[in-house]
Amino acid sequence: MRYMAWLMALMLGCFAVPAWADMVVVAASGETDHLPGDTLAPTAVLTLPDGARVTILSQDGKMRVIDGPFEGLLEDENSKKSTSPVPASWDALKVLLGDPDARSNVLGASRNLDGAFRIPASIWHASVDSSGPRCVRQSELTLARRDASASAVVSVRSSAGRITDISWPKDQTTLTLPSDFAADGRLAVSIDADLRTLTLNTLPEALKEALPGSLLTWFAENNCKRQAIALIQRIHDGVEVN
Repeated sequence: MRYMAWLMALMLGCFAVPAWADMVVVAASGETDHLPGDTLAPTAVLTLPDGARVTILSQDGKMRVIDGPFEGLLEDENSKKSTSPVPASWDALKVLLGDPDARSNVLGASRNLDGAFRIPASIWHASVDSSGPRCVRQSELTLARRDASASAVVSVRSSAGRITDISWPKDQTTLTLPSDFAADGRLAVSIDADLRTLTLNTLPEALKEALPGSLLTWFAENNCKRQAIALIQRIHDGVEVN
């Protein structure tokens, strides 16, 4: 079985990322010879057995999920048209797929609920389980935590101001902040005096209606690794992206 092969490949660094072609495999599961990082020409003929699935990203921002049995060309008339901005650079995606720091628990995790990485309810939830970059939408900021077994007292501080003594109830994994705090820059979050520092990057206006691949590239460029992997997982698993 090569189920969840893409996560294992990311964790173990089992593939190299050469000069990128027009299309690249970002996820693979089932009995297939294709692995994440494999590059494919648009004119290539793809063959997949029954039960296999691959997710392919093209430079125009499209992410295509293909299920076996399948044999045919990757490019069709529809794939030649795109209303989404072309990603400015694929370099960040190379880092995401090849950087040892990216092959940590975040990428090498199970999809099970007790795994080290869980698919969040939304790719836009800003995790406070650690410090680091987070990608958010304008005027919308929701914090998320894995462990909601106890209530917590939260304080936040940014250029927008400061709020103290916010109650984060037990069994609630998310906490929505006032929209003013969803702005580029540093956000300090204190949870029961445990400080997390987040660097927020707000989604550009030009990407509001972008295709998933363009959004994935933006996540990678801003080092929002958890959100990038959550997006890949959702696309590959056929889960709504929200």
